[in-house]
Amino acid sequence: MNDVSYTVLKLTNGDDIICEVDYERYDSEASLSQRVFEIQNPLLMVATRRVESDGVREGLSLSRWVEPFTEQKYFSIPATSVITSAEASPGLVKYYEYVLNRMEHYFDEDSLPTDEDLDEIELEEDEEFLELEGPSNKIH
Repeated sequence: MNDVSYTVLKLTNGDDIICEVDYERYDSEASLSQRVFEIQNPLLMVATRRVESDGVREGLSLSRWVEPFTEQKYFSIPATSVITSAEASPGLVKYYEYVLNRMEHYFDEDSLPTDEDLDEIELEEDEEFLELEGPSNKIH
């Protein structure tokens, strides 16, 4: 993508995503029903809140949006599915790039566990489960 912009999209289904939008491929002259956002690397944005002793702490979680279900990296979103779009702040862009970088390394094919590794992990978990004691009859 040539003229890529880090953009926050608020979708009609309630999702907030940050992604890279190729605005060169967005045809603002087309009818609304024909306009499409061409995006890549979309991440779902979820605002979090935690009550702590010194007050409420707010945070932001970024997770894969569609990629858990497909290997596809590029998507087309009809403009009719977008409520609004806004340029991502510099701080959000930095966090977005950090998360993408971590995901790229985490999901690197060479670092994924093999079927044998997964079988071994399951076996260890089963053994640990069997060692657990049943519920206590004590009343506290």
